[in-house]
Amino acid sequence: MTVVGSYELIGPVGTGSTATVWKARDLQLERDVALKGLEYPTPELRAVWRAEARLLAALDEPHVVKVYDYVEDAESAYIVEEWVDGATLSAVLAMGGKLSTAQALGVVRGALLGLAHAHESGVVHRDVSPGNILVDRSGTSRLIDFGLAGPAGSVGGSGTAAYRSPEGDCGQPMTP
Repeated sequence: MTVVGSYELIGPVGTGSTATVWKARDLQLERDVALKGLEYPTPELRAVWRAEARLLAALDEPHVVKVYDYVEDAESAYIVEEWVDGATLSAVLAMGGKLSTAQALGVVRGALLGLAHAHESGVVHRDVSPGNILVDRSGTSRLIDFGLAGPAGSVGGSGTAAYRSPEGDCGQPMTP
């Protein structure tokens, strides 16, 4: 049994370019959570992750995955998030091919509600793509992975190439 803070790791559920996402059990509150973890992060990456955790913890909207905690030790750093029993939109499309019009509208609506809330809070996601929209078993969608997010008007990470905004492509300030 591997324990990080008060979270027991159950198993990995996904790996991205910089992090691994684990399903875990919160031993104190007895609920499942997602741990987005970096192993052996540099001090700079730790600072970025702390900032991402703070940014997401301030967003309170049903269509944005909730952040519960931030944990770090000598070897790793973790953002503790709401566990959503579902899959990314890209995985859903890969498994089932095509969504009905009603399903597509529902998924896009949820993602846009989450995005609107982020924008109202002064946050630009910078990487809205099918891989960053999580769809639960009831069809509710949530925006995830704000790793490239920043304040409106800032210049920074420009996201997944196929979904990149024109200003992100040109290195200009990103706005809602």
